[in-house]
Amino acid sequence: MDPENPESKGLLHFYQEEHPEKVIDGKKAKSWKFLTQDKYEEQKDSLPNLCFATRHNIKGLAEIVEKMHQNTASDAEWQYSGLPDLSTVQAELSAGPSEPTYYARMNLDNQEECQGVSEALAFKGGQEFDLNPVVFIRSKKSLSSAAVLPVIDIVSLFTKAEGESAQIAFTVKNRLINMREI
Repeated sequence: MDPENPESKGLLHFYQEEHPEKVIDGKKAKSWKFLTQDKYEEQKDSLPNLCFATRHNIKGLAEIVEKMHQNTASDAEWQYSGLPDLSTVQAELSAGPSEPTYYARMNLDNQEECQGVSEALAFKGGQEFDLNPVVFIRSKKSLSSAAVLPVIDIVSLFTKAEGESAQIAFTVKNRLINMREI
């Protein structure tokens, strides 16, 4: 998803910051910044208090970012609203030392799901919560209990591949399987 490194793998962190020149309706426009997993350790302290993280391609975002870099993006593309504006989120960081925490508050098939995981689990992947695409909101520290994070509509951000379905296939064997074989 990172237009500057489309082959990157792993957890991609991204956020918006004010563009130094672009103004829309009297306000500075925001451009997207990306941090790939291989550069995370050396640059994680430069990330804002809240940013996004995912290992999945968000439909349309890479194309919009590429147009921004080429100065061919429309005003509507500069104001991309597929993701919430984290600068408006009222979330207090917990006091004292703590590690970054990853939160997912998603709307999936009209059901809200919440997940909070450690930095290590977010990077590891392959967890039960990874069965569907996840967009985390990464916090530099744990959030206070009063924090209210926005709900991210996963269905609008990701395209379901053709042929995907919610089917489970079972194979029936003609003999009993010994427990030691399992």
